[in-house]
Amino acid sequence: MTDWRDYKRELGEREPSLDRLRIALNWAVCTVHSQVATSEREFERYHYDGILPATLPKMRHRALADIRAFCDALDWEKFRRASLARQLDAIVGRVHGLGYAKVAFAPDFALLHDVACIDIWMARQRLGLPRAPNWKNAKHYLSVVRQAFGKIEGSGREQWAHYQRVNRAFRRSNHAVVFQAMGVRTEQQTAFSFSEVTA
Repeated sequence: MTDWRDYKRELGEREPSLDRLRIALNWAVCTVHSQVATSEREFERYHYDGILPATLPKMRHRALADIRAFCDALDWEKFRRASLARQLDAIVGRVHGLGYAKVAFAPDFALLHDVACIDIWMARQRLGLPRAPNWKNAKHYLSVVRQAFGKIEGSGREQWAHYQRVNRAFRRSNHAVVFQAMGVRTEQQTAFSFSEVTA
């Protein structure tokens, strides 16, 4: 395999998974106010060795504890049947420090929905805004996803393709470490192999 398309294709052959939801939320925590390489390194250390992220420690440590509690108590089958908006609202309401954009990673990787992450970078790229909007709720967030991509389902894949075209740091890693954590075989299999690269 060579890039995120192959990784997502292999991941897409599996069933939706609570474990992948948890992993994706942990990954989302590591991406808050963080560059690509830094977030990948911190996620890898936390996922494999339990080493808590060094940056934004108070926020991230509380968020990771909230994710454990949320996933441990979650009725997975009921959650799967809920609408995307209800899924996003449920997570944002229970996990400290994560907003709708970062939480959107979770249903994507858990194979529940293919939805984009409108973070500050995408707000600038697709909407021409200086920063991401202050989301009122999941319906507001999803309305902006539709505005940016012309659709909700399928917007995640379109976002990844956009990153591939314009973001050098993403092209270098393809977030392989996240796919590895979810059991996808990638070309980058060694731990802590990501150098500091910025967009």
